Amino acid sequence: MEGQIQGADGTLAKPTGSWANSKTTGWYRIGADNIGFAVATTKLLDLGAALVGVTGALTVSTTTTFTGVTTHGGSVVSDTDSTDDLGTTGVRWANLWVDAIAITNTLLVSGVTTHGGSVVSDTDSTDDLGTTGVRWANLWVDAIAMGGTLAGAVATFSSTLTVTGDIAALTGIVVGNTVPTAFANTTPELQVVGTGVSDSSFAIGRWGANANAAQIRFYKSRHTTIGSLATVVTGDALGELAAYGDDGVDAATLSSRILFGTEGTIAAGKLPGTIEFQTATTAGNTVAALTLDSSQNAVFGGSVDIAAPNTVAGTGLMVTTNDSSVQEIMRDSSSARYKEDIEDAVVDVRAVLAINSKRYGRKGAVGSYLGFIVEDFHDAGFGDILAYDDRGPAGFLEFGRGVTALHHVVLQSQDARIAVLEAELAELKAA
Repeated sequence: MEGQIQGADGTLAKPTGSWANSKTTGWYRIGADNIGFAVATTKLLDLGAALVGVTGALTVSTTTTFTGVTTHGGSVVSDTDSTDDLGTTGVRWANLWVDAIAITNTLLVSGVTTHGGSVVSDTDSTDDLGTTGVRWANLWVDAIAMGGTLAGAVATFSSTLTVTGDIAALTGIVVGNTVPTAFANTTPELQVVGTGVSDSSFAIGRWGANANAAQIRFYKSRHTTIGSLATVVTGDALGELAAYGDDGVDAATLSSRILFGTEGTIAAGKLPGTIEFQTATTAGNTVAALTLDSSQNAVFGGSVDIAAPNTVAGTGLMVTTNDSSVQEIMRDSSSARYKEDIEDAVVDVRAVLAINSKRYGRKGAVGSYLGFIVEDFHDAGFGDILAYDDRGPAGFLEFGRGVTALHHVVLQSQDARIAVLEAELAELKAA
């Protein structure tokens, strides 16, 4: 038979072509150039000149190729969870426009992702941005507010980094430069560097309605695992403050430092300490200038010059023995404000004049000196101006002051004798 088979348009309930045993299933004319296929009075397929409409699920067992645009009024859903791909290796989608993407597995992006909104985890404090061994190369942000730990290789911030938790930097933190700088043959992991006062300084402050201060703390353990305990031993250095300078060759030349150490018996709750102040000599060697031990003794490596401690004219310092037989440094002043039990000195002038000055040499030294011998003053009865040790007179307590006072007394005595002699001479001349 040739030619067309024509019939009525039909409807969804009475298709044009159907079967005797299934009269509500078949095809019918929806409109001009538009055919519909119905199953049990339900339109499942709508064929038009420019589109194909499917009602319900579309199952494709092989590859489906579309050369135009597919428009969906519902969802595109895989028939099995976590088994099918949208695209494949080497055949990727160029762009994907969506309101939201919910991903329960891994999202791999080989190009650039552009976001006009936020990238948010579906659960607080559970998801990572990157993973171990697969890190982001760089991260450009205006600000980062963190409630946990910041761990990574290099992070560069042009604005503010706000962290409410810990910063775990396994390779260091550098403020003021993009790379760390080596100092004294090592590269400190925490650095603040700059060219001015504000960008090459750090401050530690404390606010609180109490007497407690801000602190810088050093800690030392002999254990090789961080956080574990192993007792330090006497002689261990617990902390160091050191100053280095550029000598024109490198940044490893030490000028001075303060060492905090240990000595004596160390036990639970007992750590006898020492503080050693070191300075470099003109030869470049670093030596102890002052050492404070656990008995509160001070040992000076060089001479001690004591200058005036205040602005009162004519005052200085002196080493004297207090009421408890302990030597201490006290203010030395001629003012009566700092003295007690003041009375005129009674001195045996003839005993003073009997003391002869001596010329002598110092043991182990070259040269000749002119002065007094303390034993002569002791023998003459002037022990109150001398210092003693277990072998007897050892020196003058106040050489200049004591000898000057004795000299003044002698001059007063001689002046009185001269006055008497002058009076007697005047009487003789009058007679």
